[in-house]
Order: sequence, then structure tokens, then C-alpha cells
Amino acid sequence: MSLAVDVGLMEETELDRALLESMDETLTEVFSTEFREAFYRHLETTSHIMREGVPNQLNDFVSVLSKIFGSKGSLVLERAIAKRLYSKLGIGFIEKPGHTLLDYFRESKLR
Repeated sequence: MSLAVDVGLMEETELDRALLESMDETLTEVFSTEFREAFYRHLETTSHIMREGVPNQLNDFVSVLSKIFGSKGSLVLERAIAKRLYSKLGIGFIEKPGHTLLDYFRESKLR
């Protein structure tokens, strides 16, 4: 494996970790630690998405948020997670109408 590939994998792992931390912190801040843990259990049992797998199944995660919180509630949570993610990455956050967490995450990979 080349060094460029290794560096790319390391950066993606750090980005994934920042996303997971942003999700954890946002769910805890908005709801509670107990809610966050119950939400992750629900996510795993009903959608077969483990917390650690969310970066690779982000589209499915966003769909679950929409089903649980409705489209408007989901967008509020997604935006809050994205803001926290961008802050962790040292990127200025600019809200873009219609953008989902998936869109913001993809953009963060390009920066």
C-alpha cells in the first residue's frame, strides 16, 4: 500500500471520528445521555446501523432521523451536527438551504 493511500485512510478515520463525536455531543446536548444511548440502540435494532458504522451509512442515518423527527426536525439536528463537525475540523460553517448532513460531510472531505 502506498503512503498516499495510508494518509488518506488516516484522514478519513479522523473525519469519521469527528463526525461520531459531533453526533454524540449534539444528541446529548439537545436531549440527554440516556436519550442518546436509547437512540443508538434503536438505530441498531431497527435499521441495523451501529453507531460506528454511521459514517459509511450516513444516507441511511439521515433517513432514520427524518422518520423519527420529521423532515424539519431532522434538518435542525443535521445542521447542529454539521456545525459541531465543522468546528472540530476548524472549518467555517456556512448554512446552505436544503443541505443535509450528508452534503456537509461530503464537503468537509473536500477541505
